[in-house]
Amino acid sequence: MNVYIVEFGKKIKVQSGEVYLNTTATSLEVTLEDTIVKENSFMLYYWNNDREAATANWSSAMTAGLITSNNTINFYRYNSGPNVFIKYYIIECFNDEFNVLHLATPASTNNIIEVSVPDLVARSKSIILTSNDCTYNGDDADDCLFISYPAINSHVVKLEKVTSGYTTPHPFVQVITFNDGTFIDFFVSNYDNSATFNQSLGVPVDLKRSIIFNGQVMNLNKTSLNSSANQYSHFKYSFVDESNAIAERYAGTSFSNQVAFQTIIFPEYKAYYMEGNTYEGGYPVSRTVRAYRTDTGDIMDETTSSGTNGYFRLETTY
Repeated sequence: MNVYIVEFGKKIKVQSGEVYLNTTATSLEVTLEDTIVKENSFMLYYWNNDREAATANWSSAMTAGLITSNNTINFYRYNSGPNVFIKYYIIECFNDEFNVLHLATPASTNNIIEVSVPDLVARSKSIILTSNDCTYNGDDADDCLFISYPAINSHVVKLEKVTSGYTTPHPFVQVITFNDGTFIDFFVSNYDNSATFNQSLGVPVDLKRSIIFNGQVMNLNKTSLNSSANQYSHFKYSFVDESNAIAERYAGTSFSNQVAFQTIIFPEYKAYYMEGNTYEGGYPVSRTVRAYRTDTGDIMDETTSSGTNGYFRLETTY
């Protein structure tokens, strides 16, 4: 298991909640506790279900989700069945750190779905988040699981699975474009039966401020898998070093897979440093020390100096 912890600055707000689709429900609208600005917000969510049968049923499990207004989010699945439990996070910025397009395209039976984007996708500045539901009432993953990526120099995001025929009722895409110096690179692997994909990175990363991001909800990837052995469609992504990444799945059986992932290099958080000592009457004292922006008055950092020698260090981005 690989875990990345991303800490946002003070101008980012996160709302979260837990909801569920009961055994008879195929859709759910959730009213957010706090109103958001949709164009500056995106959603991450994760689902599971309480189906007790030995095989999966994609039509009642796969759940598509999208922010639909400044105070609502919606979730959809094709068939009712087990309870589906959803944990969601709404990430909103307040200083135009990123802008978000929320895109829904008509239902499709194609194995490649092209979602039109109003603006040219800035591939070095944008991440793609996709989700979908599925009409296939069985456990064949090749009918339901997509990879997603932006077409080069295009107003199109592509969702791609192995087979056509079964309908994807709700193909949803979020395009998050960063305005703060974040750098993003896209990679799409070959389609073959490898359990491991090695990827040389076009731009070396700083491992202290970089993550690997899979844009498909639940890390469900395009696969030829036609059984309920879902361990073959989940991949673990890691940096080998600053110039190489690797995607790995369980290697027990030979199924063809294809993965698409993004490397995200966040800007340096602390760019400026100030240090010194606080004294009173010629003796070191412990005091609260703050750094303010001269133009806005915002507090950029705060610390308490040492009671032993009065030493303090402030780190800011301005």
